[in-house]
Amino acid sequence: MKYPPKISVFGSLRTFQTLAVTGLVLILIALFFRGFSEQKGPEVRVLLSGDKTELSVLAPEGCDVYDMETSEHIKKNLKILRPLRVAASARGIVFGETLIRSREIRIVPRGGGAIRLDGKEYRGTIQIYLERGTLSAVNHVRLEYYLKGVLPREVNQYWPFETLKAQAIASRSFAVYRLTRSGGEEYDLSADTYSQVYGGKSVERWRTDRAVEATRGQVLVYKGRVFPAYFHSCCGGHTEDIEKVWGTRMDPLEGVKCPWCRWSPHFRWQTVIPGEKMSEKMSVAARGISRVDDIKAGKRDPSGRLESVEVLSGGKWLKFNTSDFRKIAGPSVMKSANFRIKKRRDRFLFSGSGWGHGVGMCQWGAFAQGLVWRRAESILRFYYPGTRIGKLRDAGRYDRGKTFAISE
Repeated sequence: MKYPPKISVFGSLRTFQTLAVTGLVLILIALFFRGFSEQKGPEVRVLLSGDKTELSVLAPEGCDVYDMETSEHIKKNLKILRPLRVAASARGIVFGETLIRSREIRIVPRGGGAIRLDGKEYRGTIQIYLERGTLSAVNHVRLEYYLKGVLPREVNQYWPFETLKAQAIASRSFAVYRLTRSGGEEYDLSADTYSQVYGGKSVERWRTDRAVEATRGQVLVYKGRVFPAYFHSCCGGHTEDIEKVWGTRMDPLEGVKCPWCRWSPHFRWQTVIPGEKMSEKMSVAARGISRVDDIKAGKRDPSGRLESVEVLSGGKWLKFNTSDFRKIAGPSVMKSANFRIKKRRDRFLFSGSGWGHGVGMCQWGAFAQGLVWRRAESILRFYYPGTRIGKLRDAGRYDRGKTFAISE
């Protein structure tokens, strides 16, 4: 009769310990190389706030503070556990209780930590500028970290993963394009809708982080250069020709018919503005207008958007570019340039389609395409016909104002 082999409890324990240690070592190695890879690539400069008289800073993990005019190391390993006031002064920048006689300081977190500015946490460093009695704060951060703070602000983290990937590639392309244009300016992008909405480390989420990692270094390319992949919330049925908005001709941005964004809550919208309120807005923005008696639509472009709007005031019709008219009324109120106007007694009714400038990728259209399992490459090809996906060469130095090297 054969008996089963004896099993040593201690032998099994040693085997388990060996496997556990090996697994831990592999995880640490993977994390090391992941952290190392994230240090590569270009750095972007994002304007977080401007024209402020004071800011609030927090650095619980410690930070160093430098005078950028003299390169002096002012504060070393300073742990800021409670919000510290940074204020503008006629003699320089007031940092807590210290007056720094400089117009530019940099706050560098210790040990790869983060800096909390006005309640929001940011990776990288914070540069504070003093100009004409006010402060501006600029975040210097690696591109991939920047994107992780952009995606959750631009799209819903629970949208289809291919849609998130398409947004990551478009956002990366737009950011890199801005790097090639910023040159000697103090920042490359702003943290609002004038560039891309950016919330820093505070808004990072697992699924959007994965989309950034899955597309690391990927950008849209046209004629050998990084393409400015403009995007907007909802096109209302047809994207806009960039020439109609900014006067620049680009074949991939001539506009396409989009049947995908009908699910968007912004596909149809209405807003009512009382005549008195409209008169108030117009009188502040334009000279010679004391009241608004009537408003009528001007010529429409092929996408259905208005090229101009005419305003009747004091018996005279005055013509306004639709983009200017939207700014006067308020972009969040007048969501797009595709609208119709009706006057009802002492108020104006605006009925429109879409939200945003309409150029490039329609985010709600990309959402719907992701629902039917379209891949990110197909989504991008639909909105930017003629472009292809390339990859930034993750080596060497990156110079602002110059073309970036791309590989297939």
